[in-house]
Amino acid sequence: GLVLVGGKEHKKFVLNPVTREIREVPPSPFALDPGACFIMHGLGYDSVSGDYKIVTLSFYDTDNECGYEWGYDPATDDYCTEMFVNVYSLKSNSWRRAESSPYDHAVSHVTSGVFVNGCIHWLASRTTDYKSAIVGFDLV
Repeated sequence: GLVLVGGKEHKKFVLNPVTREIREVPPSPFALDPGACFIMHGLGYDSVSGDYKIVTLSFYDTDNECGYEWGYDPATDDYCTEMFVNVYSLKSNSWRRAESSPYDHAVSHVTSGVFVNGCIHWLASRTTDYKSAIVGFDLV
């Protein structure tokens, strides 16, 4: 299998440990400023298209009024975040913006994404009542 690794200046690389091939992933045209947001990446294989894909979740303070880590404001006990989802295809060497989730949730920054049944999943919690949830993104 392939491994996604990060490098200097927010560069990403896909590594094949067997062949020792390294491929630099081009920056997404949809990327947020990495100095002003929180970014998570996941790598999975889409067996339908025979393609490896990278899913990137980006969060940032939508109105820059919170000023607290990950957009959480303890004064209002609420999150001021918006989530953006981008998908990179290794086969086409291109990025696309995926539709953002309509649900109000925050993805845990301490868990790794898990690839199951054509979707990448992350542990999340709803920001309205903090109940745990699993968020999945279809790679097709």
